[in-house]
Amino acid sequence: MRATLLALLVLLAGCASPAAAPPKQYPDSMAAIGDSITAGVNVARDKVGENPGDSWSVGDAPDDGVTSHYERLLALHPAIQGHAADLAVSGARMRDFARQAQQAVDAKAEYVTVMLGANDVCGRGNLTPVETFRDEFRAGAAVLKGLPTPSWVLVVGVPNVTAMWDRYHSDRQVHDVWQALRVCPSVLSDAVNDTGRDLVRQRIDAYNQVLREESAAAGFWFDNASVHDGRIQDVDVGPVDDFHPSLAGQEAIAEATWAAGPFARAPG
Repeated sequence: MRATLLALLVLLAGCASPAAAPPKQYPDSMAAIGDSITAGVNVARDKVGENPGDSWSVGDAPDDGVTSHYERLLALHPAIQGHAADLAVSGARMRDFARQAQQAVDAKAEYVTVMLGANDVCGRGNLTPVETFRDEFRAGAAVLKGLPTPSWVLVVGVPNVTAMWDRYHSDRQVHDVWQALRVCPSVLSDAVNDTGRDLVRQRIDAYNQVLREESAAAGFWFDNASVHDGRIQDVDVGPVDDFHPSLAGQEAIAEATWAAGPFARAPG
C-alpha cells in the first residue's frame, strides 16, 4: 500500500502545471502613427523634408540629440533593435488613422504611438467637425484591436498651434516665412482674424477632450496633452519653416510623452 501511494505521489508531481511566465514588460517591436511632426519634417536646415531617423517616436539617428521612444526602449530591452516602423505621413489627418493603424497591425507592432490632429485644424479646407474627429479616431482604435497581445498604445494630444501665433507673429522674419510658405494658414495667415484663431483654439481643446475620452474607452495611454501644454522654447522651433519642431523640439516631445507613457516607471 505504501509503495502504491508513493508511486501515485510521484506521478502527480510529474503532472504538476509549470509556473506561469512573468508578464511581458517591454515590447519587441513598435510603430509610429502620425503626420509631419512624427515624420521629422524640417528639423534642421540641412534636413529639409521628412527625417524619420530624427523622429521623437521611432528615430534611430545617432548623435542627433533626440532620444526617441525607440532608443529609450532599446536601452531597456535590446530585443526591439531593428523593429521600429515610422508610418507617419506629412499632411495626415485623423481620417488617416485607420489606414496607418492597419499598417501597424500588419507589422505586428507591440507598441504604437499615435499623434494626429494638427492637420485637422491646419490643413486646407474647413476644420474637421468634432464628432467626425471622434468617429475617425474610433475607426482607427477598432483596427488597433488587431495588435498582438500584449500591446501598448500611447495617444498624444493635438499640439497648441495657436501658441505659435501668440509667441511669434510680431517677429517680421518669422511672419514673412509663414506667409510665403502658407504654413498652417487657418492660424498663421494674415487673412485670419482673432475670432478665427479663437475658433481653432477651441477646436483643439475639443479634439483633446475626445482623445482623452476615447483613449480611456479603448484602454490606451493618453499623454494628458503634455505636448499641447508644454512651453514653447525658441530652440524647439525648426529653422526651415519656423513651425515644425527642430531637433531640440523633437527631443522635448520625446521627453514629455515618454514621461506620460507606459514605460516611464518601468524598472531598469
